Amino acid sequence: MDGSVGTTDGRRDRWLVWPALIFLLLVLFFAAMMGDPYLFEFLVIWFIAAVLALGAAGHAASSMQPRRTVSFFILPVASALMLLAPVTRSVVEVGERLHFWVAKPGYLKEIADIPKGAGPRLALFDRGDDFTGFHVIIYDEADQLLLPEEQRSDAWKNRVYGGDPKCIAGGYSVGDHFYIGEIGC
Repeated sequence: MDGSVGTTDGRRDRWLVWPALIFLLLVLFFAAMMGDPYLFEFLVIWFIAAVLALGAAGHAASSMQPRRTVSFFILPVASALMLLAPVTRSVVEVGERLHFWVAKPGYLKEIADIPKGAGPRLALFDRGDDFTGFHVIIYDEADQLLLPEEQRSDAWKNRVYGGDPKCIAGGYSVGDHFYIGEIGC
């Protein structure tokens, strides 16, 4: 039998398999990490991985391996695309929504423990903070989060941010009086 059939090199080119898997895992991890305290460390690791992949793509290109070049080039290109605000915001929102739906049963348990007689129930669930503000999941039976600041009741403002006039709150609804929000002071 002729030895030229098949690949004898144990390092066969995996084409797009490993970069695609790494990219998918990194995007999911990035989405889940937004607003968490280890965001900066994660972004540094992401940047290092992108630089290493870019170097590997350059080496593969100089070795005349076009498929391997494209394979290694995926992570740096995806990283550059992630820096674009619309892409980043979309990924962040997907991560926030995934986190919410996974944690929703726990939120509902805590809300059930809040007495109903003291007016509309309001609960803030800490998601961490970053340089833009304090990230929270808000349960607001009065649904005042989406109202303009001047239309919100003083009682609501006091409960959310202690009535501090320098504070603002915003977010978007995820249904059933739940909001993914941010509070900044």
